[in-house]
Amino acid sequence: MSYASDIFQQYSSKKVRAIVSLHSGTSVDGVDVAITLIEGSGREANVELIKYKTVDYSKDVTQKLHQLFDRQKATVEKICQAQFLLGKIFAEAATSVISETGLSLSEIDVIGSSGQITYHVRKGQDPGEIWIGDEAIQSGLDLGEGQVIAEMTGVPVVSNMRNADIAAGGQGNPLVTYGDWVLFTHPQKARIIQNIGGIANPTVLPANSTIDDVIAFDTGPGNMLIDAVVQYSTNGQLKYDKNGILASQGQVSAQLLAEMLKHPYLVKRPPKTTGREVFGEKFFQKFLNMANKYQVTGNDLVATATAISAESIVDNYQKFIFEENKIDEILLCGGGARNDTLVKMLQDKLSPIPIFHLENYTSIPAEAREVVAVGVITNETMLGNFANVANATGARHRAIMGHISLPPF
Repeated sequence: MSYASDIFQQYSSKKVRAIVSLHSGTSVDGVDVAITLIEGSGREANVELIKYKTVDYSKDVTQKLHQLFDRQKATVEKICQAQFLLGKIFAEAATSVISETGLSLSEIDVIGSSGQITYHVRKGQDPGEIWIGDEAIQSGLDLGEGQVIAEMTGVPVVSNMRNADIAAGGQGNPLVTYGDWVLFTHPQKARIIQNIGGIANPTVLPANSTIDDVIAFDTGPGNMLIDAVVQYSTNGQLKYDKNGILASQGQVSAQLLAEMLKHPYLVKRPPKTTGREVFGEKFFQKFLNMANKYQVTGNDLVATATAISAESIVDNYQKFIFEENKIDEILLCGGGARNDTLVKMLQDKLSPIPIFHLENYTSIPAEAREVVAVGVITNETMLGNFANVANATGARHRAIMGHISLPPF
């Protein structure tokens, strides 16, 4: 038996597998690390969260990564170095959190890394992105070299998880929909798992759903615009609006809100996905320009940015979810679930549908949902099972997600 086949045989023969999963999203604040024990696979999988922690990036790394989101500042040299630097950072984060649990690296069966979300190109997104031919080539880049993680930890690594879906004609996003289906499908209730990270995205889980019943997509900005506005309005003293306090002290500008909700992505029919390339710096600058026009300042800026996230979520529900689904409850996750003002805006607009925090129903913290789902996908990949959701991404078929990097002998 070969070295590689021996690793897969050992993995598949274990009843319970110890998995470390790693993720960094559009907020670019650090590496989310989860350690889970998973028994079985698919809807029958039993997932136990042992440890969750975010290992913050240094200020310098965060600033350097933001350069890669700007087409004018990103270079081949920067991208190459970031790929391997982030592999090292992810490996160190994994090793650090493992040690905090009292486990050793030899007790970990696999590490799954979705990497640092960096850039996605979608057909028809931006004529300026056409490189060759008459349309942009659908593609994506999540940084963090898996082979570096395997080398530094001595553990098999699953990485580059979106690429198989993109190769099959999908958009590669939302990535963790399969994990939502495994973790949160209810036998009698139709649920929306609403993530509010840098970007906002719902996963619609009909009661007792099969994988083909599930839909998911990005509605638009989540925390991304709010965070940028807070940093701007406080001259960098605050990174985000903790508990939505600043927004609660401001007034929403109806004129500014209406202007920003005209963005064509917000009314586009799914499947659709977006990121910092659409709702990052360009969208933020437009927001500031329009705010100047309507003389919106201070906490009114924060309140209006918060309303943009809330209204775009609700509008997408009404156009693309409620027309075919009767929803019993909405479970919030991601950092935006802690923004009380944003949550209240959603509750006011979506009543009488009850809205809860994810941890009301599970031991998984609201911020940990994505990285735990990465662990679920990692388990399926190591077992040779499909883990994309074609209805969500637009892929032609199901796919096994990720590249596998083996550690040294």
